[in-house]
Amino acid sequence: MSATGEVCCPPTGRISCRRTPRSLELSTITERQLDAIAAELNEPSSNDARLDGTVQELQRARCNRRLSAGPELRYGPSERRSSPTETGTLQPNRSATTSVLYDDQIVKRQRAGGISRYFVEVAREFRAHPELGITVRGAWRRTTNIHALEAGIAAPIPGGQRLQVAAHLVQRAAMSAPIGRPQRSLQQTVDIIHHTYYHRHYLGRSSARVTASTVHDMIPELLPQLFPRGNPHLAKEDFVRRSQLVFVPSQATRLDLERLYGPLEAEIAVVPHGVGPPFTDAVDGSSPPVPDSGSYALYLGDRRGYKDFGVAVIAMHDAVQRSRWVPRRLVVVGGGQPDNAERKLVSSVRNELKIEFRSASDQELADLYRSARLFLFPSRYEGFGIPTLEAMASRCPVVLPRCSSHPEVAGDAGSYFAPQDPESCADAIIRLSEDEEYRKLRIEAGNAQVASFSWPASARLMAQAYEEAVISHRS
Repeated sequence: MSATGEVCCPPTGRISCRRTPRSLELSTITERQLDAIAAELNEPSSNDARLDGTVQELQRARCNRRLSAGPELRYGPSERRSSPTETGTLQPNRSATTSVLYDDQIVKRQRAGGISRYFVEVAREFRAHPELGITVRGAWRRTTNIHALEAGIAAPIPGGQRLQVAAHLVQRAAMSAPIGRPQRSLQQTVDIIHHTYYHRHYLGRSSARVTASTVHDMIPELLPQLFPRGNPHLAKEDFVRRSQLVFVPSQATRLDLERLYGPLEAEIAVVPHGVGPPFTDAVDGSSPPVPDSGSYALYLGDRRGYKDFGVAVIAMHDAVQRSRWVPRRLVVVGGGQPDNAERKLVSSVRNELKIEFRSASDQELADLYRSARLFLFPSRYEGFGIPTLEAMASRCPVVLPRCSSHPEVAGDAGSYFAPQDPESCADAIIRLSEDEEYRKLRIEAGNAQVASFSWPASARLMAQAYEEAVISHRS
């Protein structure tokens, strides 16, 4: 499973709940029926939920109404605490703290993914460093989100792996209809409500003094032709215009936001993303060697639309024919199984290039970065691009287009090519494969560049923005 790709693997069976009138196919249930199933899975009751048919082995799941209770986030004993040397100079201890509530949109929408990781990581830092003066509250108690579970922030919905997937699908589908839970979960006395996504019925449900949102990218607005079904960011513009504080991960995203939305009343705070273990475990170069080190190029994540996976395949195919030093394998992590078009593309190059599709845990992904000859990230637009940080932290040189936020994140460590140009991309691949001195310089530049990005640094910047927004509101 890719840490950066969203996981959605629907079960093949049917769902039945004691409060629902009959067994239901996931693809045909109505919004009212979804509400009943969501309540059964996530709210307190003496009843149990059952999954039957081909998923009968899922057995029973305790229902829990406390999903939306919203206590202070708690962490398990295995939590990794950042050391003072990692966090740099922290804010002085404050006698008063700023309370921030993260709503539950993203942990319902994603089982794993960059956005939910972002909120989990900064919440972890606030908890680990009370001197930052931020008390974090969450609108969830039980979740299927992998990052929240690994961090110990929330408890899992009881049941096995397949039940987790089924519960995630029901939660995600039910988000399209206001079922009352957001209203209850947001009625907490806090200084700031920070919305984690853009479902319209979460707007205006909080009595917090300050409303905050995060704009991760402006891809649907910049490339609307890639989204024929409409903007997947839903009511993003409404959230932005009704917020007093808007976070963006890069200056490139800030410029896009201001250009496309025009003047905004909200303060815009640029807070870059960070990177941590297991990817940063390689920054000292002490990781043990891997037997097949350098024998493949690595691609990570979604492959659709603007990600330009086809550019990567065509460029690798061109490069292996032009240079014997280019690896003949392309390992593709995450993004699900290839579709028909991708299978045809893979088949067309199979004589010269072997392409492998697989999933990976964070630790497995870190190992894959460390043993790869290079990391290919051909996406023509990224609001930030966490995989670039992961690769640089893992001492893997990066090939990426010179556009959007890529130069801002990779700096001098990137081996750049012209966007959507396979020939230019092949040139960059060949140079990294043939010129060992150039490759070492890119790795060392990445080592220096990644030092500027960490989750403790992100948390410090967010804490400052939160505090300033509250002070401004009070004045």
